[in-house]
Amino acid sequence: MPLTHVPYRGAAPAMVDVVAGVVPLAFAPTADAAELARSGKLKILATSGVRRGTATPQVPTFKEYGIDVELDGWFALYGPAGLPAAQVETLQQAVAAALTVPARRDRLARMGLETASGTPAQLAALQQREQGFWQPVVKASGFTPED
Repeated sequence: MPLTHVPYRGAAPAMVDVVAGVVPLAFAPTADAAELARSGKLKILATSGVRRGTATPQVPTFKEYGIDVELDGWFALYGPAGLPAAQVETLQQAVAAALTVPARRDRLARMGLETASGTPAQLAALQQREQGFWQPVVKASGFTPED
């Protein structure tokens, strides 16, 4: 299906334009679309995740439609270079503890966000995998930093 890229300054303005019919569809995080979908203002057509989302179990994956896409999004907490290891450990433990609070987990789950925490080494490994995946995609696109 031919598509035209329409750049937005974030998912929220894109969702407004989808609901208003300005654009026919948008690729956006579930967190930015879940409430609009629950209210019936838009329909989530597919998810790029490896499996269906817990907040949207009725939404098929791209893979289920026969489209070879499996991409999960993630967030991470970063600090300045040279942050002492003890502070990194304290922050990691605080975030891990915060993600176990049931009300917080439930709120994030309603937004389509599944909580997990890990170590700085696990984050570094994830970033390496992501770079290995995206580097050839970016190279094949012809994108350059000057673009």
